[in-house]
Amino acid sequence: MRLSKKINFHILVLSVVFTTTNGFGYINNVALLSAIKTRL
Repeated sequence: MRLSKKINFHILVLSVVFTTTNGFGYINNVALLSAIKTRL
């Protein structure tokens, strides 16, 4: 019981970290594209 809860918690933390890093990457890509557009 406790082991499965621990595993579920780890999966939740990993998914949250993964989504946050993906979100930051997306924001960086948008900022990069806008910077390139302003230069052109």
